[in-house]
Amino acid sequence: MRNVNMDPAQYQIGRTKVFVKDPESLYMLEELRERKFDHYARIIQQCFRRYFSKHIYLKERMEASNLVHNRKERRSNSLNRNFYGDYIGVEYKRSISTLIPRREKVEFALTVDKFDRRFRRTKRDLILTKSNVYLIGRVKVQKGPEKGQVVDILKRKIALADVTQATLSTFQDDIVLLHVRDDYESLLEIRLKTEFIMLLNRKLKEHFNRELALNFVNRFDYRVRKTGWGGGGVRNVAFVEGNTVEPVFSPSGSTLTVKIGHGLPASSRPGLQRNVTSDIKSLASQMRAHAESPGLMHHSNGYPPQHRANTQSRPSYAPKLPQSAPPLPQSAPPRPDDHLNRSRNSTGFRKAPTTPKYTPPSPASASTPSRGPSPLPRGPAPQIPSGGPQMLPGMYLNPHSNPSSASRAPPQFRLPMNNPPPPPSDPAPADTPTIGPGSLRGPNSNRLPNKPVINKPKPVIPQVQALYR
Repeated sequence: MRNVNMDPAQYQIGRTKVFVKDPESLYMLEELRERKFDHYARIIQQCFRRYFSKHIYLKERMEASNLVHNRKERRSNSLNRNFYGDYIGVEYKRSISTLIPRREKVEFALTVDKFDRRFRRTKRDLILTKSNVYLIGRVKVQKGPEKGQVVDILKRKIALADVTQATLSTFQDDIVLLHVRDDYESLLEIRLKTEFIMLLNRKLKEHFNRELALNFVNRFDYRVRKTGWGGGGVRNVAFVEGNTVEPVFSPSGSTLTVKIGHGLPASSRPGLQRNVTSDIKSLASQMRAHAESPGLMHHSNGYPPQHRANTQSRPSYAPKLPQSAPPLPQSAPPRPDDHLNRSRNSTGFRKAPTTPKYTPPSPASASTPSRGPSPLPRGPAPQIPSGGPQMLPGMYLNPHSNPSSASRAPPQFRLPMNNPPPPPSDPAPADTPTIGPGSLRGPNSNRLPNKPVINKPKPVIPQVQALYR
């Protein structure tokens, strides 16, 4: 009830039940309960999906690694990456999705480079479904109302049943040659070749109960498409060792030479656990020791909280204060120009400055100033003798200065402790302190003269006599 900020007047807690006053409060509790359950269910689903996805990604990486293990060098950025399948977003591109049957699920989609008979590279969209391999290109319309526009067109459709094998090199390049039964081959440069080969091999297992044949050689021949009267032909591809990570293509006649450096060893495997280096381990041990030190207070962000100005470290032998006692306030040191005698009491607070009260001097001790404080006189103001210094109420003498010089103290106004102040219409009591000899409330006060009476002539009422009697 406290967590939902419900008014205590709306419910009452019994021994085994909670009694709610209004139905609206009960409906609110039911809605909050459903929201909490939905929130916890989403957290459980999120954790399970993360756990399940990690195992799926690890299984796919291991399956792809088994196909090229000890047969082809690997790239450093493709060994431990996750597989996502569609890298184009076919379902969001209507021009491409209309070329693919609706019932065929897209397993892999990526933009690749395709080599023609003259080893020229052109962009193609490689799409793998459960039954076909599609190569989609772009052409410019030459005729019709859409003349000059670039549209997507299906360049080649290969059934999975006609794919016989795939040829690759032993280097870390991305060249893949797809062999098709009773048709020409397609030479492609696929950046994510390992994922593509893994998915292609999986679909062949599921639908045709056979595996994809892989051939790893550094020199091979392939057939090109027949165009016009020239007919088809054969092209050669050779791989040689180079010094660069990216391949360098050098076409010469009917031969394409690919120069590329060595990558990771062919025996490389995706890591099952994160590779933690020695510097990360040492940094973690230092942070753990810093957090577990007894002199520091733990905080949510791993750092000790800032020390406040009103907290002080107490020694172990100091007496402990009670739990309910507040910390003692700290006062500033006395100023050097403070001419008053200020002292501190036991609680650490300063005492209020006391002003010496005026004491009427006697004729014998008129020249000697009074040092002790005395209460203010009540009643009429005392008469000051002419031989002493001219002292007025509220003035005091500094004992360390010349007696003839008097300094004025700050004015003080004191109310009677027993009787409340009378209303303005009542006369003042006798024990009320006076302000001076000219006070309006003292017994010897000189009241102001009455306001002179102004005799104004009364208006004369004219006497009107009746004309008719």
